[in-house]
Amino acid sequence: MMLADDVLAATVPLADLVAQVPVDPSRPTLVGLTGGVASGKSTTAEALMTVLADRHGRSTQVLSTDGF
Repeated sequence: MMLADDVLAATVPLADLVAQVPVDPSRPTLVGLTGGVASGKSTTAEALMTVLADRHGRSTQVLSTDGF
């Protein structure tokens, strides 16, 4: 998915907050996103993943429950 620059920029404060969580190599850091149908959860998750990788060097994975 190609994300617009404004979407990525809007996600920076959240990514910066998540990046402040200390890294424990033996445990993953989980971030949950909730919201109504078509509220932008998947877009936000994709943007967060991108910003965490690019700005903070964090390895991320999105686990979607859209199929349930």
